[in-house]
Amino acid sequence: MRIHRLIRHTRHAGAALALCTLAAWPQPATARAPRDAVVTPPTDAELMHQAVHACRSLSRHRRPRLDLNLFARLLELERAHGVPAEFRGMTLAKACIESGYTPRSTGDCRSGRCQAVGIIQLWPWTQRFGVDRTDPVASVRFLLERVQAGVGERLHRICPQVRTDRDQYQLAWLRINRGPLRHGRQRCEGTPHGLRRLRQWQRNIAAARRDQWKPPASRATRLWPTSFEAATIHTASADAPWPARPLDGVW
Repeated sequence: MRIHRLIRHTRHAGAALALCTLAAWPQPATARAPRDAVVTPPTDAELMHQAVHACRSLSRHRRPRLDLNLFARLLELERAHGVPAEFRGMTLAKACIESGYTPRSTGDCRSGRCQAVGIIQLWPWTQRFGVDRTDPVASVRFLLERVQAGVGERLHRICPQVRTDRDQYQLAWLRINRGPLRHGRQRCEGTPHGLRRLRQWQRNIAAARRDQWKPPASRATRLWPTSFEAATIHTASADAPWPARPLDGVW
């Protein structure tokens, strides 16, 4: 009786050993897109696609009538004014939020008088610089010039907590967007109009790149052991269970 019990326990131990060995067999990691495919700055085509299809302020009836040449011109202005890679597409995102890409849009109206005019909703004080607020290219050029002029040592002295170039550019955009003062004090924090929408577009582009990326065929990793490895493991018990799948060859 004791001999039969010993044989039964030995078989169970061998089966358990075989199962544990198979469970511990290295499985291939899920293939992920390389970091360069996500971190690379968005292209003009990707930004224009998001501007058309991911702008909530734009009705579907106006999408076919959009002037994509204007979008390309605005992106070219960003490139000419040295907009950092993190803020590429800022003018399209701001135009989406402010007016839905409508050059003659008006806003901030009180008592029948509207203060903001144009594709990025410039206020009357900009007319002192000779800006035609209904001209999209002139309005965006003025915005980029003012933001570029606001970045420098003077901004660092006003807001010492702003250290990186990225934060300085964002703060300069904010001060042009919402004004340099807030409740009588220097404005040193906040989010400019259009930045959240731009970040959403960037996340959409990164997700689309991950979905379109496919691992090369050479990265295929075998899931099952070879016949020699299977025989080595199977010697633990002649009755150990094994998957009903051919073991010869590489899987």
